[in-house]
Amino acid sequence: MCVVIHIPVGAVTVNKKLTPYPVGLVYGPQLDVGGVETHLLQLLKYLDRDAFDPVLFSGASERFTGQAGSLGSKVIPWEPESALDFRSAHHLQKLFREEKIDLVHIHHPRAYWPASQAARALGLPCAATVHLLAREMAEAPVPFRSFKRWAYGAMEGWLLRQRIDQVIFVSENARSRMGPVSRAVTIPNGIDLRPVQQNSRETLRAALCAPKESVVVVGVGRLHPQKGYDVLLEALALLQPAPETLRLWIVGDGEEHAALEAQTRALNLQDTVQFLGAREDIPDLLRAADIFVLPSRFEGMPYILLEAMAAGMAIIASEVGEVGNIIEENKTGFLVPSGAPAGLAKRIKTLSQSPKIRKEFGAAARAKTGNYEAEPMVRRLTGVYKSLLQFDSAEVHGVRNG
Repeated sequence: MCVVIHIPVGAVTVNKKLTPYPVGLVYGPQLDVGGVETHLLQLLKYLDRDAFDPVLFSGASERFTGQAGSLGSKVIPWEPESALDFRSAHHLQKLFREEKIDLVHIHHPRAYWPASQAARALGLPCAATVHLLAREMAEAPVPFRSFKRWAYGAMEGWLLRQRIDQVIFVSENARSRMGPVSRAVTIPNGIDLRPVQQNSRETLRAALCAPKESVVVVGVGRLHPQKGYDVLLEALALLQPAPETLRLWIVGDGEEHAALEAQTRALNLQDTVQFLGAREDIPDLLRAADIFVLPSRFEGMPYILLEAMAAGMAIIASEVGEVGNIIEENKTGFLVPSGAPAGLAKRIKTLSQSPKIRKEFGAAARAKTGNYEAEPMVRRLTGVYKSLLQFDSAEVHGVRNG
């Protein structure tokens, strides 16, 4: 049993413990590299550890587990087989009890039901961050895709409205497309504006065989149909014969790696395109390149876009998700329709031929990143946690589960 101190705050009594509240951060699918991973690591880095003790429940790579460990948090393996996995809900309930969790914070649609079910069984408050709408993740053959997206959307809407105590959207775009949710707040993603630099621009370009006079285009993200790298390669092919000074770095790995390499050969772009695989030096790569391209078919509020802005890059991005509200057309970058290689090729050509525009876009983009800092984001999330952990009755809520 924990010690409780009653502190009046208006008409509310705060349940104040002498030890930090354990917070269960629940994801589910394999955590490795990506936007949600960046979000969770920022949360681990800046969360007030005197008040909260975060514990992650998810599948995770050795790399991510090590990163979380270096920030003082552990990852407990847990991965549901489906969005309605009763066995995983029971397992998670057991894990929550063992870790004496006081608050649950969900970060993936597949975990909405099992995690909220486990939280309900233990009487724990439950929050969920919507990074990307579930219907946009639905993958199925074309004849069934519309139905599957409808089903995913309907289930997600019901779960967020009926089983989650507080819903957090990372963008107003996602919040508006979800429709009314009574207990909702928007907290935009934030990045660390003080990344550690390992290599200079010149050193990295030389290591990657990019001549000093070359114009380097870079795309960063997992190699998945969502990210639209096939469209980017088609756009480069439309610029053929490509200028000898034009280079494309594709950074990341994933299921489409072999297909994209085959497409590169078929389009005769071997001398232009380099696949760099998964890298740990993303901030350095961004500073070493000249143009950042985000050709995605759908997005929420992509972290890599904010990181490219912080690096002072000229940006070309698909107008999807929150991207159109972050990038100011013809000021911080160019917006293009998703899946339109001709429009993408036109903008790549414009920026590759104009150092002046690249410099102006990059400076304006960097100036705007002050609106998207990690520490204020985590402070706002901390406010949500404190709100959920305020109780009316110490007799009911004054002890840990166990």
